[in-house]
Amino acid sequence: MSEQEAQVVKAVEKRLFIDGKWVDAADGGTFDVIDPATGATLCAVADATPADGRAALDAAVAASCCTSGSTIWPC
Repeated sequence: MSEQEAQVVKAVEKRLFIDGKWVDAADGGTFDVIDPATGATLCAVADATPADGRAALDAAVAASCCTSGSTIWPC
């Protein structure tokens, strides 16, 4: 990996974005991201669990139009 590529990989967030915050997976799990051209491991990123999915869904619903009193989204 070139120095420029390494800087890009280093700059990319590896955690999950849930409810406006970067967080680790609920169980701390990660998985490797593989460069398909070389087979080399680029980095490890958070491996979302069902609990993470539920947390993201709950945050999305809380942020939806339902909280603004709109009747567009059936809550």
